[in-house]
Amino acid sequence: MNAPMLVPLTVRAMADVLTMSVADLCRTISATSEDVYGPW
Repeated sequence: MNAPMLVPLTVRAMADVLTMSVADLCRTISATSEDVYGPW
């Protein structure tokens, strides 16, 4: 299922698998998104 409401659960699971904090993963996702798509 692809639903925006599942993003927090997905990010938490990803952080767990990658053994990093949710905050660090969010910063990484944000930086990567900005590199790919540019600043908002």
